[in-house]
Formats: sequence, C-alpha cells, structure tokens
Amino acid sequence: AGLELRAGIWAGLELRAGIWAGLELRAGIWAGLELRAGIWAGLELRAGIWAGLELRAGIWAGLELRAGIWAGLELRAGIWAGLELRAGIWAGLELRAGIWAGLELRAGIWAGLELRAGIWAGLELRAGIWAGLELRAGIWAGLELRAGIWAGLELGAGIWAGLELRAGIWAGLELRAGIWAGLELRAGIWAGLELRAGIWAGLEL
Repeated sequence: AGLELRAGIWAGLELRAGIWAGLELRAGIWAGLELRAGIWAGLELRAGIWAGLELRAGIWAGLELRAGIWAGLELRAGIWAGLELRAGIWAGLELRAGIWAGLELRAGIWAGLELRAGIWAGLELRAGIWAGLELRAGIWAGLELRAGIWAGLELGAGIWAGLELRAGIWAGLELRAGIWAGLELRAGIWAGLELRAGIWAGLEL
C-alpha cells in the first residue's frame, strides 16, 4: 500500500502541473480563436508582400528623388533671385523669354534650359546693371540660380523616379493594411505557441 501511496503522490504532483497546464490551455484556446483571424490576415499580408516588392523598387527611386528635392530647395531660392533680376532683364536684352521660362521652370525642366541662355545674356547686361540699378544682390543670386539650374537638371531624373515612386506609394498603402494584419498575426502566433505548450501539458494531464 505504501508503494501505491508513493505512486499516487507522484501522480498528484503531475496532476497539479496538469491543472496549471489546463489553465494555460484555456488561454491558448482563446488565443487559437484569435490565431484563426490572424490566418485570414496573413492571406491579405501575402498580397501586401507582393506590393512590398514593388515598393522596394519605389524606395530606390525615392532615394534618388530625395537628392532631387534638396536640389529643388536650392532651385527655389534661385527662382526668387530670378524674380528680383527681372527688372534688369527688361532693360534691353531678349532675356524676357528666359525669365518666363524660369517662372515655368518649376513645372518643366526644358524651360530651365532656355533660362540658361537668358543667364548668358544677363552677363552681357552687367555693364548696364552697374550703371544705375542696385541689382548687385540680384546678380549674386543669379549666380546661385545657375547652380540651381544644374540642380534642376538632376531634379528631372528625380521627377521620373517620383513617378515610379507614386506607383510604389499605392502599393505601400496596400502593404500598410497587410502590416496591421501581420501585427495581429504575430499576436496570434505567440498565442499559438502558448496553445502548443498547453496541448502538450493537456496530453500529460
């Protein structure tokens, strides 16, 4: 009877562990219900992964666009300088077409190329500018505008990349929904791991 009592004590200790495992199993069952919802979210995440592959190409294009944006900020300062230079341009040379092209430069790079020809004409206007108008500050700004024009040529490449990034952004919006679903799936996976431990504990129970 003592040997059976000893075996019964060990069985009782295993039963106590099994009860705790059963409580964890109950929590695992609830987690399994959430895991089922996570599986559906995972199917949507799979579509988001394909969209993410297209977004990867858009990210490379976005890095090139970032360099173009910095160049565009310098070009914006050059455009304001070009507006101050307009008074000197109206003085006599055929720079008017270049100035209007500079105002339209934000919409088109080809207008900026015509502005480059107008800047060379502005250098010939330097003698008349020193004669009367206080355009010295505008000339220095015009030199900075020339650097902005080169930056605008680099911005052209960034604009093409931005068009490709636009397609990537739409794909990223679909990926965002997939990521939220993936976060719910991750919680479901942890719950599934606890459920697995609970199942083993239940088998021992």
